[in-house]
Amino acid sequence: MKVENDFTFKCHRDNNNANSLNCIAFNQVYGTFATGGSDNSFIYWDKIAKQRLKSYTNLAAPVTAMDFKIDGSLFAYAVGYDWHKGIDGAGSAPSKICYRPCGEDCRPKSYMTGPSAFK
Repeated sequence: MKVENDFTFKCHRDNNNANSLNCIAFNQVYGTFATGGSDNSFIYWDKIAKQRLKSYTNLAAPVTAMDFKIDGSLFAYAVGYDWHKGIDGAGSAPSKICYRPCGEDCRPKSYMTGPSAFK
């Protein structure tokens, strides 16, 4: 049975290597979501169009947690060591919490047609 709303996507890859996906958060206002991984990046995705909106790479450490403010205006994420390298990598990255406003980069291109389409 094929479910129309199901899809898979390739994220957090560099060349032929797949990196672990550590966290996912949904922006209920814009109908988008973000993923964070062990590749020191997070990515905004458009779930309707099934495409990448914007990537933020070369962060100080792997992204270990994230969430959107309930009104969709702010995105917070944590970076720090995620144990993807085992004990050998312990203490290799400082932990910190970061935030950024949700601007055009986390809104789908089709958002101008009206937010009611995403509810």
